[in-house]
Amino acid sequence: VVAAVMFAFALLAPFCYILPAYAGPPMLSPADLQAIQNPLRVNFGNKAELLGYDVGKGRVRAGEAIAITLYWRCLGRMEHNYTLAVQVLGPDYQAYGGLNLYPGRGNFATSLWQVGDTFSETYWIPVAPDVPAPIMGRIKVALFMDDLTQEHLPVLGPQGQVADRSTVFGRIKIVPRERPEHVIENQVHYELGGKVALIGYELTPSIDRETGLDLRLYWQALSEIHDDYTVFVHWLDEGGQILTQQDNQPHNGTYPTGLWDEGEIVEDLYHLTVPAGFPAGQSPVLLAVGMYRLETLERLAVFDENGQRLADDRVILK
Repeated sequence: VVAAVMFAFALLAPFCYILPAYAGPPMLSPADLQAIQNPLRVNFGNKAELLGYDVGKGRVRAGEAIAITLYWRCLGRMEHNYTLAVQVLGPDYQAYGGLNLYPGRGNFATSLWQVGDTFSETYWIPVAPDVPAPIMGRIKVALFMDDLTQEHLPVLGPQGQVADRSTVFGRIKIVPRERPEHVIENQVHYELGGKVALIGYELTPSIDRETGLDLRLYWQALSEIHDDYTVFVHWLDEGGQILTQQDNQPHNGTYPTGLWDEGEIVEDLYHLTVPAGFPAGQSPVLLAVGMYRLETLERLAVFDENGQRLADDRVILK
């Protein structure tokens, strides 16, 4: 009986275990291609086309891995086996994690691709534990020769010109390993467009008191936000004129509002330089804070805790 069982296992093993382990990815149907959630159409040297991608919920915890699915089409036969590089980048293009590999888990090297082949593959990309989360990540993809030349398949522009050696796309929300605890010195409550609330702030001199002030704002998302809003912080004189200002998306542009979750509290730091001619050591008269849509410069309507709309749709901090 034992011999019979072992013989049956030996017969089945090549078909049930060995062949699937070395099989290439299945080809996609036209319906599969129509269902791609994020189409791209990136041309790599008229040899390969990145049709699109998927990142699921588009979020990952620092120190963990995120599943990135890429959809490919072969445009021309390749004599060489190009290495595929998939990375998660920070806003400064620093690599937070990545993989270099042959497609198909090593079983579908580019020299095996036939013109017209379309397939998808999911890659689990580890993200470094020391990422300064929360922060926005992006995806970088390249195809290159894994030899001394490191020759890349170039990314071609609409007119067939060489645009770059890689393509960067998408957005990933990278969250801290542990939920941060916020101790808010000055608690307030102002609602901006029913989307965001300013719930507190701290104002302290910078390390060199004569260079400026540090303003720490605490925002809370009131609902899911689909747009990226720009924050303005204006240092005003007694007449309401702007002496100096800082306008950027939260976290100095690295964590846009479109990534915030409902109920999430975001700590946001701004450094204001001392206006020319302003008396050294003197406190600011007024600080005006708000948000606007960059494309139209339209500000989010600001309401106080009593539901009263504020003039000029801005919060005045003293």
